[in-house]
This record gives sequence, structure tokens and C-alpha cells, in this order.
Amino acid sequence: MESVERVKPVQAAKELNVDIETLHFLLREGSLPIGHAFKREGKKRYTYIIYRGLLDAHKKKISGGDKEAESEEKELGNQSFHAGNGNFVPCSNVGS
Repeated sequence: MESVERVKPVQAAKELNVDIETLHFLLREGSLPIGHAFKREGKKRYTYIIYRGLLDAHKKKISGGDKEAESEEKELGNQSFHAGNGNFVPCSNVGS
């Protein structure tokens, strides 16, 4: 199985030129199609998973409206997110 490169939220925020709180908020709301935010049952904190491919595609899209990047972003965003034991729920609207 091919490994998917992940990016730390601090790095993604830096690359998108936003502060970390904004990045977290947008991921939780499903408004930023670069990964997932989820909270495990009974926990107070969210976990953020950001994918390099989605981040790069989103950066291309916002920098110049690259149609190929939009297509890649949509394709990667439509991949399902499997949580193992199912004790947490990914944010909705990711990749749409």
C-alpha cells in the first residue's frame, strides 16, 4: 500500500499564510479541502490530518485557478477516511 505524505498543521498554516487557529477552524468547519479534523469520543481536543497532495492542489487552485489542481483536489478529497475503530467522525464537506 502506498504511503500518503502528511503535513503538520503549523507547516500548512505557514504555507497558506494563515495563523494556526484559522487553519484549525477552517478544517473543523469543512471549509478547507486539504485534510480532516476529528475529535475522538469523550475527548476535548481535535486531531488534524493534512495531506501534502491536497495542500499543494489547494495552493495551486487559489494562486491561479489551475483546473488540473481543482480536479486533483476533488479526486483526493473524495477518498474515504477510515478511522479504524470508528470512535471519531471526520468533518463533513472535505473535498467539495
